[in-house]
Amino acid sequence: MILEDVDADARAVLERYGFDELRFEGLRARVASGELSPASNVVAGRVEPLADEDVTALPEPGDAGYDVAREAGIGAIRAGHVAVVVLAGGMATRFGGVVKALVDAVNGLSFLEIVLAETERLGRALQVEVPVALMTSFATDESLRAFVAGRPGPRPILFAQFAAPRLTPGGSLFRGAAGEVSLYGPGHGDLLEAIGSSGALDALRSRGVRTLAV
Repeated sequence: MILEDVDADARAVLERYGFDELRFEGLRARVASGELSPASNVVAGRVEPLADEDVTALPEPGDAGYDVAREAGIGAIRAGHVAVVVLAGGMATRFGGVVKALVDAVNGLSFLEIVLAETERLGRALQVEVPVALMTSFATDESLRAFVAGRPGPRPILFAQFAAPRLTPGGSLFRGAAGEVSLYGPGHGDLLEAIGSSGALDALRSRGVRTLAV
């Protein structure tokens, strides 16, 4: 099993961040057999753009139904039925490996600070606290928790996406130059499972949330 082949530090990270060893071993076997490969990830058949009827267009200001839709949205937010989910697990590997959500974006403010401040501004305007759930990763969790603890305002609910070890195309563990195991977060594809298994979704539901704006 994979955990027998990793060092103690890597094992601790994997165990802390929801690593499913049995599921991973099944996927690793499919990689080793060639069932999962770059070729198997290519869409077959005809690929076409969405037709107009495939997309539900929201009414613009002045359109029929706009005022009704806007009031319905405001009503849902005021009733506490809407929460914001911020995806902040990524490391900015293309510009230094820093915590991407905390990189200065505009006027010295980070992406995360802008999102939290805008959500708080909306809440003040509607006289309600808009809940925020913040998805971290093993690479960003500590930095984001420290950032959130150090700023005023409502505290987001933090939960982490999962972690896994990288593999070679043949299905063996990928190791760095010093022989260390390389870990990664699986992107945002595990949002639904992570927010559910972490208890964050239950916490939001207990506050009356029915809709997540991601």
